Amino acid sequence: MKIIIHKGSQEIGGNCVSITESGKTIWLDFGLPLKEGSAIVEVGKLQPKPDAVLLSHVHLDHSGRINELNELDNRIPIYMGRLTHDLIKALCDFNKNYKRPKNPVEYFQGFITFPIGPFQITAWPVDHSAPDAYSFMVEAGGKTIFYSGDLRAHGRKPKTFENLLKNPPAKVDLMFLEGTMFGRSGEKVKTEEELELEMAEIFKNQTNISFVVSSGQNIDRIVTFICACNRARKIPVVGIYGAWVLEQFYRNYPETEVPNLHKFEDLEVFFEPSQKKKLESAKEFFGDFYGLAYEHHAFKKKDYRHYAMLIGASDFYAELVKKCASHEKVNVIFSMWPEYLTKPEHLKKPGFRAISRLKNHPRVQFHKKHTSGHASIPDLEKLVDALKPQKLCPIHTEHALDFTGLFDNVIYVEDGQELEI
Repeated sequence: MKIIIHKGSQEIGGNCVSITESGKTIWLDFGLPLKEGSAIVEVGKLQPKPDAVLLSHVHLDHSGRINELNELDNRIPIYMGRLTHDLIKALCDFNKNYKRPKNPVEYFQGFITFPIGPFQITAWPVDHSAPDAYSFMVEAGGKTIFYSGDLRAHGRKPKTFENLLKNPPAKVDLMFLEGTMFGRSGEKVKTEEELELEMAEIFKNQTNISFVVSSGQNIDRIVTFICACNRARKIPVVGIYGAWVLEQFYRNYPETEVPNLHKFEDLEVFFEPSQKKKLESAKEFFGDFYGLAYEHHAFKKKDYRHYAMLIGASDFYAELVKKCASHEKVNVIFSMWPEYLTKPEHLKKPGFRAISRLKNHPRVQFHKKHTSGHASIPDLEKLVDALKPQKLCPIHTEHALDFTGLFDNVIYVEDGQELEI
């Protein structure tokens, strides 16, 4: 097999790995870079052209360029989990900057091997901050590649990581291992359950509403937020987009215990004006979700002491926080990567800049409660020890050279460089 990392060998995000065997090529992920100023190579210049693209999960640094495939060839199929596809569509439903993929979409299921040309591919479910996330095992030409995607061991699906350790794929010739946490030795890795307890304590002591700033697609964190509300006997409130994301999970897994409007009577929905307009303009499209959200779960605005609200990082929500803090102190819990509030490239974004300024508000008690969507270095060591790859290649990291200090079989491949196994 011939392999090229088109993007991701020296940075976090932008993942795209090309694998060619017997004249057929697949790409693993096709994401947008996160790093400011990171060069993006035009899709037509990335060779060889793929016969198929596989997505490990919904996050834009792994899926954000898939619409460019239509410019290349509108027949190239995109393989992904069904929930991943629904989450991509949900993002497009509420964000005009993103369009639904036009190329054909094929679904795979965890642990069920499927062919693409000479390749046999198995998707391994993993624990990550995005739901429906996978690693890939790719077999062809008598060789096996394992691509970690993004994964961790401390989320709400730890058994998927335990399964990888106990039942690893046999004879891995090359492993692509994400190294997001290299260079972050000072970042404490907590479990989602630990975050739940810490949030609950804040909620219990509140004298006004509390706000939790997080990503609407981080279902693990939404569950953590709602469980913390239950512990503290507070009423959880989510935005329309967050409720729509939970709806996608319910439609894929009707028996799920993940909170949603169908099963959780106490869950309320805040109608942010632009999202409300979108919902009301497409009632038929949203179906019974509209009635559930608007008629049965709308934010009742009772005594604010009894509420906690999940919000996004935006100017609108920053102004809402200040309005609620006009007479009584409020809690703001920032539950995203802390450097979004400190690094200049992130503070250029109005939403993060507005939330960051709340730290100086006299009636805002600002907290940082977050845990990474990526595996700690000790957990990565356990994973490598279990899979025992012949060669190990860093990806999704800004500190690739640090791999050598932990592993004996590291090879370094730069973006655009060809490797053959």
